[in-house]
Amino acid sequence: LAQYSTEQTQPQWQQAWQQLQRLTARIRHWLSQLESCMLLPMFCHRDLTPHNLLLSSPLSAQNNPGHIGQAKLYCIDYEYAVASHPLFDLASAIATHQLTNEQVNQLTHKVIVQYCQMASLTDVAAAKAALPAAINCFWLFSAMWALLMAAQDTEQSTQYIDYFNDYLGYITF
Repeated sequence: LAQYSTEQTQPQWQQAWQQLQRLTARIRHWLSQLESCMLLPMFCHRDLTPHNLLLSSPLSAQNNPGHIGQAKLYCIDYEYAVASHPLFDLASAIATHQLTNEQVNQLTHKVIVQYCQMASLTDVAAAKAALPAAINCFWLFSAMWALLMAAQDTEQSTQYIDYFNDYLGYITF
């Protein structure tokens, strides 16, 4: 984005870039919150939106005896997958799925406890406390993606700037 900022002449793009620049201190704070919970990096999808999750239909007894009625969840589109902080996958799922507060709490507890067990860590509370920072980073990355797309696709740049503003609006301060 910094490279594009020297080439962009569109005022809306430059305004959006300046908004990101003003968030630098907050971004550092969010990243330090994530580092403080000491979860080890692991393979992360980093884009677990509803568009990248598929739920299979339950299998029939004829096709798979003994597994009647079991649907499977599949992840697709690994374009953004990397070794990363495991809270990013949880954050993207919470941010983009219409879950109730109870569902969010249950999912958060189960996933964070599992992460901590896998990494032999005991500070579940610190990981839960860092989740809002991970959600903010998810929306920040989404906004940055939209700004990148606006720089690359000048015909649709207004639409991407609108996405940028929408995504930035989900960040909690």
